[in-house]
Amino acid sequence: MQSALLDLKSLLENGVILLDIPANDLATVSQAIVQSLADSKYIENSSYAQKLVCILGLPHFHHYEKRSVTKTASSVSLSKQGLHPSPSFIINNNLGLNRR
Repeated sequence: MQSALLDLKSLLENGVILLDIPANDLATVSQAIVQSLADSKYIENSSYAQKLVCILGLPHFHHYEKRSVTKTASSVSLSKQGLHPSPSFIINNNLGLNRR
């Protein structure tokens, strides 16, 4: 538990916190988040930034919503694109982290 509190303290002191984003839609919010990360030097590669904007704009559902994992909007749209529906697979491959 103490480790979690220290991690939280570190994130609050060193992370990017956005309390007021002047945006009206998901695309604008996604771009504002990625721009803030880029301005803070968390993202230095512009192609990674564009991929992150795309990832943030993917369809999603909330855990309290009763949906089957295989029937979610994101897994259906990803399967149509030939991608694996696992979120970790999406993030690692879209950011280029799984290079061989």
